[in-house]
Amino acid sequence: MRDANASLNLAMAATYAGSCFSAAVDAIAPLLICAEHCSCLSERLLEAALAATEPQATLKLVRIMADVGCRWPDPKLRQILDQIREAEARLTALGVFRSLDEYLRKYDL
Repeated sequence: MRDANASLNLAMAATYAGSCFSAAVDAIAPLLICAEHCSCLSERLLEAALAATEPQATLKLVRIMADVGCRWPDPKLRQILDQIREAEARLTALGVFRSLDEYLRKYDL
């Protein structure tokens, strides 16, 4: 399935899994590839407050889906990282978090 649009659809579906969100992310992660335009995913993650309630799974999903090669990062990604930091500060020490943070800082976000 290695298609960006199909990956985005799967990621969006996972955000509707309720209490099974973390398990859904684990199940679909091997199938996902990054997608250049993930603003709808960012909006849904913020709307459902998943970064605050499921910070580790949210970080895993965002890191897979965010195209760090894109020159126009989604500003909402900063809000997601801030919520992850507030919910579980220890995650900021992970390379996954740092790489996303550095990517956003590169574009003054």
